[in-house]
Amino acid sequence: MKPSYLLSLLLIGLLLSSCGGIEIPADKLDYIGLWQGDGVSLQITADAKLNYSKKEGSNTTTLNVPISAFEGDNFKAGLMGMETTFVVSQPPTKKGGQMTMIVDGTLLKKR
Repeated sequence: MKPSYLLSLLLIGLLLSSCGGIEIPADKLDYIGLWQGDGVSLQITADAKLNYSKKEGSNTTTLNVPISAFEGDNFKAGLMGMETTFVVSQPPTKKGGQMTMIVDGTLLKKR
């Protein structure tokens, strides 16, 4: 391989690995944590990274990307213009000592 090609690959790799999310807004700090529900695992970190897994039958969807925006209760996550919107119909709520939220129609409990 040509040295310039290797350098380009290295720079692209560094750029992608350094892509961070936004700062989590103060009113969204309850979103941070590991959330689990029927076949879904969603982790939001304090540095606005999203680790998501959803298993439906034999299919599994996995995302490990930065959060790019909060819009109302919903949030967007992705890289380089390829984003997914997670629809939050119930933001984090404490019920009976357990934090829950509903994302994309799935009830999630904070672990």
